[in-house]
Amino acid sequence: MNEKELRTLLNKYVAGQCTPAEEAILEAWFLKEDGSDIPGLSEEETAEDLALVWTRLEAKLAARPVKRFSVLKYIAAASILLAASLILFFYLRLSPVAATGHSIYVNDVPSGKNKAFLTLGNGSRIALDDAVNGNVIEQQGTVITKTRDGQLVYRADDKKNGDVASVPNTIETPQGGQWQLNLPDGTKVWLNAASKLTYPSTFSGLKTRRVTLTGEAYFEVAHDRSRPFIIVTGKQVAEVLGTHFNINSYGDEPAIKTTLLEGSIKVTVNNNYEILKPGQESAVTEKISILNVDTDNAIAWKNGDFNLGQNDFRGAMRQLARWYNVEVVYDHSAPQDVTLHGWISRQKSIVSILKVMELTGEVHFKVQGRRVVVTK
Repeated sequence: MNEKELRTLLNKYVAGQCTPAEEAILEAWFLKEDGSDIPGLSEEETAEDLALVWTRLEAKLAARPVKRFSVLKYIAAASILLAASLILFFYLRLSPVAATGHSIYVNDVPSGKNKAFLTLGNGSRIALDDAVNGNVIEQQGTVITKTRDGQLVYRADDKKNGDVASVPNTIETPQGGQWQLNLPDGTKVWLNAASKLTYPSTFSGLKTRRVTLTGEAYFEVAHDRSRPFIIVTGKQVAEVLGTHFNINSYGDEPAIKTTLLEGSIKVTVNNNYEILKPGQESAVTEKISILNVDTDNAIAWKNGDFNLGQNDFRGAMRQLARWYNVEVVYDHSAPQDVTLHGWISRQKSIVSILKVMELTGEVHFKVQGRRVVVTK
């Protein structure tokens, strides 16, 4: 940002008149530049404005879920952030770039929301976001309930005696949708946008708890040593007894990724298998690769965030396409990759996030309807 744009934006911020997109731009600038030298301001004025911005930023960070890090990890992260801030400070001071230099925003697109469809064993389809809270349906001895906070919960009908028949159910989120589901065994599932999970209406009488996933989901599997929980995703089969993990199996991603937070998980592909430990992630293509990772990155979406630095630029754009239900088109001038950093709420509108990406000076966008054109 040049001096005039920065001063205008800062004045609006202090007055509490910024839009969410403008707040995101200014706060991202402060995080990168450390805000220690604001052109055109005295040291006293700089100190006052800096204190206000950091106070608001700290309040937002305090509202985020508490993450578990070691002291050494904090020190390492702080060192990296300091070095990056110094590099960005001199780079941006020498090469100032207007935040919306060549971008055109005909309209904005709101974030996704709780939206899903449930298909029962008899083929009937229910729009869950339109269904009233309470019992949604009773099917062959199983009661399905939609809770006040938007979860779908399965439980056995206590009024039914004898064996309960199991029939396949499918929950599916469209682009721009997400949903949380409690399976009949107590397993909790968070389903990301453009995802589908097929599962039995009850696990009663079954030797295994077998489900099929396309897209992305986070699982907290109820422990049951006598009945393994099995997730089939394309060519991969994952088997657990009781554990917490995330699986990303979108068809437009280069690999199926399984990230383990707690417990253990066996990942099998073509009769070859690996057993993951907490903090590890498998990437499946034709073979299985294992990496040690920061698990917070894999579940950022489940906690309501985007971690812009988690993926390459085009991977980040695929995430935006699914969550905002937009088509992303690349102009011939569009960069193949852009170095991105930072976390931003998935509740922000798409323009708020695109403007943060523009701060790199390497990419611009045109938004019209639900079409996003990427240019240099």
